[in-house]
Amino acid sequence: MLAACLLALGPLGCKGLQKKHDNPVLRDAPHRVTHIEPEEGTQVAEAGPRSTITPVDHKDNQPGFILDPWKDWKDDTAIYNSKVTATVNGAPILNGDVLDRYSGYLISVREDMRKKRVPPDEYVKLREAYVQRDLNSHIQRRLLVESMKSSLKPEQMKLLNEHLEGLFEREVDKLKRELQVS
Repeated sequence: MLAACLLALGPLGCKGLQKKHDNPVLRDAPHRVTHIEPEEGTQVAEAGPRSTITPVDHKDNQPGFILDPWKDWKDDTAIYNSKVTATVNGAPILNGDVLDRYSGYLISVREDMRKKRVPPDEYVKLREAYVQRDLNSHIQRRLLVESMKSSLKPEQMKLLNEHLEGLFEREVDKLKRELQVS
C-alpha cells in the first residue's frame, strides 16, 4: 500500500505538493478586501434622526480594569525574604540575604508604584530581577566563607567565633546608645 502511494506521488516530486514562491521569506501580500457587501436578507442598522451617540469612558467601565490593583495585595515581603533561593554546600542563601541592601529602595518603589497604580506583578518582577542579578555574587561569597571555614582548625574556628561575637556585641551596644533604647 505504501509503495503504491510512493509510486503515485513520485513523479510529482516537491513541485506538485505546494505552490513555490520566488522569495519564501517575503511572500506576496494576501488579497485585501476594501468593501464587503452584506449577504442578501441581512439587515444593516443605520443612524436615523432619533439616533444618539454617547461617548463612553472605557477606563472606569472596562472589564478587568481595576482602579487600585494594590487594594487586595498582601505584603508578602517577610515570606518572600525567608525563602531559600540557593544552597552552597548545604548552607542556605535566602532571598532576604540578597535583597537586604535594597530593602529601603524596594519599599519606596512599592509605594511609588502604588501611587501610579502600576500592578503589583511589576513589583514582584522587579524584586525577582534583583535576586537573579545579585545571586551569583552571594554564592561566590558563601563559597569563600565555606572554603575558609573548612581550612580552619577547630580551635581557630572557636577563636574566630568568639571574636565575631565580641564585635557583634559592641555593634549592638553602639546602636542602643545611638537609638537611645535598652
